[in-house]
Amino acid sequence: MSVLRHTKVRTAPSRAVRCLSDLAWRVEQRLTARHDLEPWRMPPGLACREGRMSSTLCRLSTRVSTGTGPLARVLVASLDEPTHRTGVLSVLAVPAPGLAGRIFGLEVRAVGDRIALLAVNLLVPERGAGAGLPDLREARACLERAGRVVAMPDWLSMGSSVDGIAIRGRSDRPEEVADAVTRYAAAFVELLREPGSGAVDGRVVDAERDLAARRRLGRHVADRVRASRPMRATFGGAWVDRYVDVVLAGGELCVGGPRIGPQSTVIPSFGATSPRPGGLR
Repeated sequence: MSVLRHTKVRTAPSRAVRCLSDLAWRVEQRLTARHDLEPWRMPPGLACREGRMSSTLCRLSTRVSTGTGPLARVLVASLDEPTHRTGVLSVLAVPAPGLAGRIFGLEVRAVGDRIALLAVNLLVPERGAGAGLPDLREARACLERAGRVVAMPDWLSMGSSVDGIAIRGRSDRPEEVADAVTRYAAAFVELLREPGSGAVDGRVVDAERDLAARRRLGRHVADRVRASRPMRATFGGAWVDRYVDVVLAGGELCVGGPRIGPQSTVIPSFGATSPRPGGLR
């Protein structure tokens, strides 16, 4: 998660930040619309946290939803600040336990009118599994046209998949970028509806290996957040540790299960219907 730098106060959100807010809403709706998910009520103080970095107020907001169907959980976290010039969005959607398949991951960083980084992937946790999805060729090509291809963030490059892409977006195409990312979310939802859920691209995935791979990904994300110096400096080390233990389920984020909390096997998710996110007031 990136640190928001101090900028001159600006009342109206920049074009890229407006696009980021709309993208969060669109992706979450596409992921959850066909699934019976329940919003997870987080313990007090975890859903929203404010802090300061270089005298700039930042706010981290997190929504999580869980379900008993093919989609186990959706986690959406956004970092914003009152100048509306910068923002960060992270989304993770995980299939149900025992449902071998892909994991949807998204990270977007907006600065001014530019998408500083957009990375999206349909991860196959177990290395060596997975091939490109025909439905995503057009969306990937759209993202390649909308910016310069760059290295994928480490947490989105674990496992294997040839569908993932990371770009630095052009300032004149944030809406086109949002449309392409929504197609990735739609492709993920369609995969959950396909019969033969124990297979990835026609190949049966070993359940134990898939579970171990999911755990590696979840623990990597948890360790990354826990060790983040900007996060600890901005929001406090004790709070970050509690956030990881509870919201990220102590590293069990990508596994799934019936409960949420420290060392549990279920991840919190956002409600099936949620308002469009807004910036700090």
